[in-house]
Amino acid sequence: MESFKRYLLKRIVLLIVWTLVLLTALNFVMLKKAQELHLRNLKSVATLTERNFRIFLDLYPSPMLIEYNLQRLSEEIPGLTAVYLSFKGQKYYYPKGRLGKFVEKVCTERGNGVFPDGEEIVICLPMKEEYASEFVPQTNEEVGTFGLAFSRSSQEEFIATWFASSLIIVTFTLAVGAAILFLSWVDIMFNFRGLMGAISLAKEYADKGKLSKLIKNSESLKEIERYEKALFIREFKETVKLFIELLKRIVELNKQVLKLAITDPLTRLYNRSYLKLFVEDKLLKLWQRKRFPISVAMIDLDNFKKINDTYGHSVGDQVLKALADLLRQELRSSDVPIRYGGEEILVVFPYTRKEEAYRALSRIKEKFTQLDFPVESPVTFSAGIASTPCDLQSAIPFEELIKLADERLYEAKRSGKNKIVID
Repeated sequence: MESFKRYLLKRIVLLIVWTLVLLTALNFVMLKKAQELHLRNLKSVATLTERNFRIFLDLYPSPMLIEYNLQRLSEEIPGLTAVYLSFKGQKYYYPKGRLGKFVEKVCTERGNGVFPDGEEIVICLPMKEEYASEFVPQTNEEVGTFGLAFSRSSQEEFIATWFASSLIIVTFTLAVGAAILFLSWVDIMFNFRGLMGAISLAKEYADKGKLSKLIKNSESLKEIERYEKALFIREFKETVKLFIELLKRIVELNKQVLKLAITDPLTRLYNRSYLKLFVEDKLLKLWQRKRFPISVAMIDLDNFKKINDTYGHSVGDQVLKALADLLRQELRSSDVPIRYGGEEILVVFPYTRKEEAYRALSRIKEKFTQLDFPVESPVTFSAGIASTPCDLQSAIPFEELIKLADERLYEAKRSGKNKIVID
């Protein structure tokens, strides 16, 4: 799978190459157009010169003045190398010699038009009689030929000037384009590194199994959020925002999964899996340092089997859930009620002596007997309480406390039920 950075770099290189090809093709086409434009300009200059000269010939047809003016033309028009004039049977050249004869030859052999030939560009134009008055009608009759030769170097100078200007513009355009691409590349890579930094940080926590700590630890989460705040390309920013929300959602789902794993679905009390985690990971480690009193109560509904058999399991579930709800309402947040099995509920009272646990359970038992259930006889429960250091000097192993509380529960059952035994 191709990386984003490599993919983007390849596309930028392709864009640069394609731009160079297009600019080269454009320059080639424009070079041809510039040559055509130069030839049109030369023809326009030649046409204007021919018209001015024809007017002059109508006014001053003196051979000396004609030769003088031909010389003046070659001096005043840039790039003009030779002039040939054929007018009413007379021929004039400037300069006299091979170049003038060359212009005559081209105009005689090829007729009127523009003819690039070797080092020269020859333009041949017809001269027509256009004089007219109310007595002499306009005839538009051809009376001669006017030929001009321009040095091709003038065209090359024009093309070179145009090409230099074009090259400067192209170079400037490419430089600006390259700068924009470079700055865009830097911006994209900055945002990309921010995105990857956020992902790497979360992955580091995930590899260590500390995703929940990442969300709980505000400083660590702020570190990811700082990545998001530093980004300025919307798509990258939104991606990191979504990533943070997904992290929070994953942690929340993990919490829910963990809660389901340690919670009894019927009573919504903790189950025995949580008992092991709570006792080993929290309670006993803390107790070893501080040696505080702990009480344990084992509760069991009286005649629960008879309720199920007589009124159905739905009524039995209703009774069990009512007891669980009452325990959650009346117990402290530090007390831990656990569905130990069947209708048995274990309550762990940290920092509590058994007399205090007894008073709490007595209050709950009294309120429980006041609840209304669809059964004929009152619903009650029995309980046994054990504690350290009153009954056992050590909370380790914790199973000994539970065992003692269970024994006292059975003592309460044997002695008539609806009782709490603490000795």
